[in-house]
Amino acid sequence: MKILGINAFGHDTSAALVIDGKLIAAVEEERLNREKSTRAFPHLSIEYCLKEANIKFEDVDYITYAYQPYLWLTHRFLYHQLRFFPKALGELKYVKRMISKFMFLKSNIQKELKTNKPIILLKHHDAHMGSTFLVSPFQEAAILTLDGLGEYETSVQAVGKGTSIKRLDHILFPNSLGSMYACISHFVGYTAELDEGKVMGLAAYGDASEYYNDFKKLVKLKKDGTFQLDLSYFEYHKKRDTWVSDKFYKVFGPRRAKNEEMASRYINVAAAAQKVLEDTVLHISESL
Repeated sequence: MKILGINAFGHDTSAALVIDGKLIAAVEEERLNREKSTRAFPHLSIEYCLKEANIKFEDVDYITYAYQPYLWLTHRFLYHQLRFFPKALGELKYVKRMISKFMFLKSNIQKELKTNKPIILLKHHDAHMGSTFLVSPFQEAAILTLDGLGEYETSVQAVGKGTSIKRLDHILFPNSLGSMYACISHFVGYTAELDEGKVMGLAAYGDASEYYNDFKKLVKLKKDGTFQLDLSYFEYHKKRDTWVSDKFYKVFGPRRAKNEEMASRYINVAAAAQKVLEDTVLHISESL
């Protein structure tokens, strides 16, 4: 069976090809079109994967995509709006953009690829788990996924055995380590949901101890092996462009301007955030 997986209509578009359970090729479009974090449909990536396997597009049995938009609409949007109404109304601009991209996902993919091949929409975190465990050499493994947000989940804990994956627990938005880390990108003057790698590099130069105790208050480690954010420090779940609240700035100081010198305060906050992130990931992992 030949399965072509694609990531499109967002940042860092890509493609991967699996044949009979074996990963044959995977590549991000930016490596081929030389446009960093490109949002271009991954035509070049698909071409590369097919060439690596020495097959034609006609030979592909299924196309997969790691998102189920109707889950996002019912769980993430409608439930979230009701839970945080009216404060979450600031998210409507983001919601409109998401609907235009994803609510006609299958037809948009078919249009781009000029095909009627079957398209399977997977839950986002199921794809994370499958793309690691199912193509790994391991017959059994503990599995942990973490990101900013899938449809509504931000983390899944599971166990993989053979060709099956059993979910044990999950964490729901707005409790999101990925979004928390994006807030630090915003705080130090970088671009949220793009420059988190820069923040990780920046953190290595800092002294985590200066702000560690303050930052620990933002993340509560729960006895069941999960975590809960103190949302009073954040705004991303209400209005994504704002990211953090006035309370955050009162504790850690004002946000760095784009052309401002990277003072030690920003570097040390990044270091504290990195340390708390690592503590939290270890806390979750130890519960598996």
